[in-house]
Amino acid sequence: EAAERQAAKERAAAEEARRIAAENEEAERAAAEARSGLEEEAVARRAATELAEEARSEAESLQAELEAGRAELVATASELGETRCELTMARSEQGELELARAELEASSQRTLAETLEEAATKLDSEVR
Repeated sequence: EAAERQAAKERAAAEEARRIAAENEEAERAAAEARSGLEEEAVARRAATELAEEARSEAESLQAELEAGRAELVATASELGETRCELTMARSEQGELELARAELEASSQRTLAETLEEAATKLDSEVR
């Protein structure tokens, strides 16, 4: 009877050892899966970081292009303002030239009229 009890204890101990070994194997599998998941997460994190760096770099490049475009636009607007000013001045000068030309023409016509009148007067007096 003592031997049977001892054998039963040994069987129970062996069963307990198998159960503990199975639990250990399950725990090791879970740990391996967790490590694998952590590695995948780390890879995903590195990929996300790389993408963020690329996006940041692209945004900085686009910002630089935008600032250069703005500077070019400001320069173009300034040139346009200068051109408008020059055009206004040219139009004013053209108006002044047209006025001077008209005055010269009127003066020439007056002089011609006076000369013709003098010639007519002289011719009249000679005819008489």
